[in-house]
Order: sequence, then structure tokens, then C-alpha cells
Amino acid sequence: MFRTSWDIRHNCVTLAAIAFAALTLLPLRQGLASDIKIDSREYKLMLKPGEFAGTDPRANIDRFVREELTLLVRAHWSAAAAERLQDRGLKLEKSRIVQFKDTEKCLLSHNGFAWRERFKLNNSGERSGEATGTFKFRSPDIFLAAASRKSGGSDCKFEEDLTPVAVRTEAGSGVIANPRSVRSQFSQSCSHETSATSFPADLAAVAKLNPMFEPGLNAAFSTADMLLKLVPGEKFLERVYESKKLMVHGDTEAEFALTVWYPDAGDHSQPYIAEISYKYETKGHSVSHEVAKRALTLLVNLQDSQWADPSAPTKTTYAKCD
Repeated sequence: MFRTSWDIRHNCVTLAAIAFAALTLLPLRQGLASDIKIDSREYKLMLKPGEFAGTDPRANIDRFVREELTLLVRAHWSAAAAERLQDRGLKLEKSRIVQFKDTEKCLLSHNGFAWRERFKLNNSGERSGEATGTFKFRSPDIFLAAASRKSGGSDCKFEEDLTPVAVRTEAGSGVIANPRSVRSQFSQSCSHETSATSFPADLAAVAKLNPMFEPGLNAAFSTADMLLKLVPGEKFLERVYESKKLMVHGDTEAEFALTVWYPDAGDHSQPYIAEISYKYETKGHSVSHEVAKRALTLLVNLQDSQWADPSAPTKTTYAKCD
């Protein structure tokens, strides 16, 4: 069953490994190492959502950029990148409704998969009819993630997410690794632009829409499982504030995004969660030593920000079926 936002806010959230049995079912292709090609890397840190309370969080976002983010970018990337960030700031670029779906017994989540639907909002805040469905497999093991999907697919990508090493010990507090550290999660995903009325209703329809995931789906689900209906989880209003591209080093540019989630209906002055992230595309599926070092150092140092809450549940953890 999907947990409600009340369950997440008022109960202890701990870091949990994806079911081992499900992961070991994924077939490893011979010679897989030569097939692994990371398309992009994204560095993520949860922030204290209360810092962005109010009907319009832009003043607090500007303060976060000015008092925290710009200073760290200057120290660990460059003065030029910091000045560009300070001048342009983070601007509201996306407003949309986000919803995850799973089976009644959470088979997707328990096997490392996720189906996410995003509905675009128009300038009046109403659904525009345009939507995006994304099917994803995640694993902390790069080989298992790589084996979950066939190569190819114009709207598919293989990403690495880097987040702090931290554990939630009780509601509202947690323990961060000391010295500060980072862990990786690898994901394969395919996205589909469609109308809001055309999303799949069961696992079989998800599989038909995502044939590139045949290896992982066949390993994880039986024929009977594929007939199971998808059950909708809670809906969230998502607002994403983005920077212009900033030079990390050489010709590698990254973009910052501050994402805030609210309840879909009701009070939009009290966000559920807030996250700062930055992302860059790899160059020929490779990353230079200096780019990797600068990006990692920034995330390590951001963990000590007064705005940070490194052990807070991530967006996926917050919304997933459990």
C-alpha cells in the first residue's frame, strides 16, 4: 500500500535496501562491463522544507542562493560560476502534478521498479492535458541496473544519483556519516510524452509501453503478476526552480534545481519536502577527474549547510509504495 504523507512525516523513516531476492533475479549479460555507459550524473541533497514555507518561497530561495549556494560554488567550482549563479538565481521553470502508481502489494517498489506520472500545469495552475510517464529501475549495484534494460531507446537513459550517507533515526532527525560521505544509486529509465488519459492501467500495459525493460520485467514478474492493476498513490504539486548552466570545469556544465513538493490539494504554504540538486551530462560516457572532484566536493560540503537535512526521505522514498 502507498503510505500517506502523514505516515512519512510522523513515523521514523530509515534507509532500506531494495529486496535482495528481486535483485539477484536480474540476468547479468556476458561482457556487461563494456556495455555500461552512464549518460548523466545527478547530485542530490534534501533540505529543511520549513525554510521554504509560505505562499511564495522565492525570497527564501534567493536567500539560500545568496547566503549558501553561491559561496560554496565560488569555493569549490569557480568565481565565474558563482557570479553567474548569483546574477541569474533559481527561477521557477516547472509546475506539475506528480503521482506514483504500483500494485496493491507494491510489487514494482519491492523489485526496484517505479512508475511515475507527471501532469503539466498551465499558467492558471490547471492541468494542461499534457503528461509524461516514466518507468524506472534503481539499484545501488551498477551491473544489476545495467542489466535491467536493453540498450537503445531515444527517450531512455542510464543515470547515477549521488546522495549523502545518512540514516533517519526518528521523526525529524538522523545521523550523517562523519567524515561526510556520498553513496551512489544507479537507474535506468524511459519516459513517454502522452495525454493524461493514456497511461497504462496494469503491469502488462507498462511492459508493452517499455519493451526495453523486457530483461528486468521477465526476471521479476510472473505472467499472473503482469495482469495486476496499478493503484494510484498520493498526488503532489511539484515546483522546480532552476539555474542557468554553470561551468564546473573544462567544457562540462551543470544546472541546479531546487524542487519543492506540496499536497496537490489544500495548503500550498507548507511544503512536504525540498531538495537541491545539480546535474551534468557525461562526455562520451566519461567524466574528467577534475569535474568529478569538484562536483563531489560541493555535495560533501553542502551537507553541513544550516539549510540541509541529509537524512530526510528523498522524493522517491517519500512517495513510494511500501
